[in-house]
Order: sequence, then structure tokens, then C-alpha cells
Amino acid sequence: MIYFTGDVHGDVLPRIYNFRRLGVERDESNALIVTGDFGIPWSPYSHSKEQRILDAAEKHLNLYNVILYYVDGNHENFDMLYAIPVEADGTRHLRPRIRHMPRGTLHKINGCDVFAFGGAKSTDRGMEELGRSYWIQELPNYSESQQGIDTLNAAKNIDFVISHAAPSGALAMMSAAVHSFDPARLGDPTAKVLETFRLIIEGRFPHAHWFFGHYHKNVKYPPIKWITNLTYVCVYEEIYAINEQDVFDKGGPKIDILHC
Repeated sequence: MIYFTGDVHGDVLPRIYNFRRLGVERDESNALIVTGDFGIPWSPYSHSKEQRILDAAEKHLNLYNVILYYVDGNHENFDMLYAIPVEADGTRHLRPRIRHMPRGTLHKINGCDVFAFGGAKSTDRGMEELGRSYWIQELPNYSESQQGIDTLNAAKNIDFVISHAAPSGALAMMSAAVHSFDPARLGDPTAKVLETFRLIIEGRFPHAHWFFGHYHKNVKYPPIKWITNLTYVCVYEEIYAINEQDVFDKGGPKIDILHC
């Protein structure tokens, strides 16, 4: 089973401590994918506390046979995160079962093809300090954006897209559907990069499901005739579950919402 959840901001333990109540089967191979703002590592001054959180998370993930994958958001300490080397599987290992997926990369997770691209523009930059509470690397650079395009053009299949921000096209749908949505987010440079990806995916992999976080909403946007073939899911505190066998069956995956 593959599970999806949104921003945790360093507080990952409550999500994974819910595994038993959510019915996660220990005898299956499971994955939990976090759509950014993982928030660890964050500060060298809280290093010991963060290590204890990661140790506790690793222990519980191992108990339920879950590997946690995540994309970066905008609330990450990129200096510390990028100091962690990328392993042979294409991810950064915070722990053996806690793995960061770099931008523009494609991963095989429980038999499914997952395209990852993190990053977003912080909306509170005026109140934050560069290099201490936000980092310039929160926005994708040219190399990362081009890698994303190259990865998508070379891909044979994409089942899921995992990002922190949403593409501009999906943001337009959100602004119409969510009353409290801030239209200023349409100017996020990351959304514009993701829109380039969206156009490629629409043409090549119209069955894909796109999960993103960042906006602190739990909303599903199904395909809209003549506008988009994709299914978009904005996820925050809920956990969404997909049986990967459904991905391989005709008709596309069925999404179950598991309330935390």
C-alpha cells in the first residue's frame, strides 16, 4: 500500500503513530510519501532532539514495514539537507527508512513510477531571515528544472507526481474552489516550473495522479473534461491510501481518505 500525507514541519511522529489505527498491514511492503515541509533537519541547535525524533520514527516505520519518502518544501534547512549525500537509489537517507527525493528525479516505489519535484516560495519572507528561517534554495534553479524536463521526456511511465507546490493550472482550479485561497500564490516561480511539467505529463501520462501540499488544505480535484486529464490531490493533515494493484488495473487507482 502507498500512503500520502502533507506538511509535517518536523512533527512526523503523530502521523506514523497512527499506523495501527489506520490498518497498515505489517506483512505488506508499504510506503508513506510526504509532500514537503518535512522540517528535519532544521537547526544545528536542536540536533539531538531531531535525532531522537528520527530514531523513534525509524523504529516505528520498521515495525510496520514502511519506507517514508518525501520531497522538500520551502520550510527546510537546505544547507543541512543538501549536505547529506545522495545514495545509489537516488535519494538522501536521513535514516534507512526515511528518504528525501531530490528535485526532478523518478523513483520506483512499490512497483509504481513516482516523479518528484519539491520546492516552493515562502509567503512569509518579509518576516523571516535568509539562511536562518528560509533559504534561497527553496526555489528551483535552472539545472533542477531542466533535469525535471529531461526526466519526464525520457520516462516510460508516470503513475504519481509528488510536489510541494502545485502547477499554475491546478492553482487556478483551487482559487475557484477554495474560498480562502490566496491568489498571490499564482506568482510562485515554482508553480510556473511545475506547469511546464504538467503540460508534458498531460500529453504523455494522462492517467497520473498529482499529490501536493503547501496550501494546508485537504481537497481532491478530479479530471475536468476538456481542461485536464489528471487527478490532483492537495493534502495536509489527512492520510490518503492507494492500493498499488489498483494502479495497474484499468480505470485508475481508487483513493481512500484515512482520517487521522
